[in-house]
Amino acid sequence: YMEGQIGWFADPIKFGEYPASMRSALADRLPTFSVAESELLIDSWDFFGFNFYNSLYVTDGDPSNSELPFWEQDLSLSSSGTDLDGHQIGLQGESPWLYESPGGLRNILLWINHRYLEGRLPLYITENGCSVPGESEMTYPDVLDDQWRVAYFFEYLEAMTEAVYDG
Repeated sequence: YMEGQIGWFADPIKFGEYPASMRSALADRLPTFSVAESELLIDSWDFFGFNFYNSLYVTDGDPSNSELPFWEQDLSLSSSGTDLDGHQIGLQGESPWLYESPGGLRNILLWINHRYLEGRLPLYITENGCSVPGESEMTYPDVLDDQWRVAYFFEYLEAMTEAVYDG
């Protein structure tokens, strides 16, 4: 899943080629790079930036299931905010796709650093945030009592700090 979401874009810039898992699944639908193109791509970045909101559970998927997003069909995966027993990965925001999962931020920061950066380049979270349950129905001044979002950012900053200390 990580290779399909992040490696699709980052592997060519780091390694000069798409991830083997994607090459295997997509074959000739992925473009190929010439040796010269690969050499130009490798380590051609100054920083790594990505958006992060939440994590999801991932299971094997049915590539013929047209209800899955195309990238999940292509890689025969299925992702969900709930596990096979119906347990949510975290508290759900007002947005139906948003689940609070700060541990996922820690894990992805470590994965990106170990796979691509090895501590040599800056890593930026370029977008992050949450919607508060019931927020669209709140009125002033109740909407200003934003304890949900305060807790969300506190937990995500705490997870980011853990990732820095863990490597």
